[in-house]
Amino acid sequence: MRKLWTGALTALLTLAFFVVGTPAAQAFGGEVLGCGYYGSTWTANQCSGIGGGDEKFSAHYLSGTYSYQWTLTYSSGTPITSSCSPLTTTPCIQSGCTSTSSTCTILTQDALQTKTYVATLRLTQSGQSRTIQASAVVTPYPEPCRTC
Repeated sequence: MRKLWTGALTALLTLAFFVVGTPAAQAFGGEVLGCGYYGSTWTANQCSGIGGGDEKFSAHYLSGTYSYQWTLTYSSGTPITSSCSPLTTTPCIQSGCTSTSSTCTILTQDALQTKTYVATLRLTQSGQSRTIQASAVVTPYPEPCRTC
């Protein structure tokens, strides 16, 4: 009787997964966007650096397959949309930042004043979407010693 019950339950569960589909990833909603400045250690939500360089934004705590939609801005919401090339002014997109990439690296200009670069990432998985965000604060190089 026990074998019959186990067999019937297995068949029922198999049919349920076939009809309903597999469940969404358990961790959806736990993803975090963070960044690292010029190869520094990744930190969640915000990073900082001095002068210009590359800012690498990356999503962590991912589970399953996602599509990605990146939005990049600096200063007072000015968009960053150009890919880096010899003819491009910074800031520009150095790598990633695509619908299939969980990372996005931008090249920033030497800071004459403190600037904040913001990455907003919309994640979509199994019809569910959520938005996460991180910022990179870049401060100017210190003034050279004038009295040394």
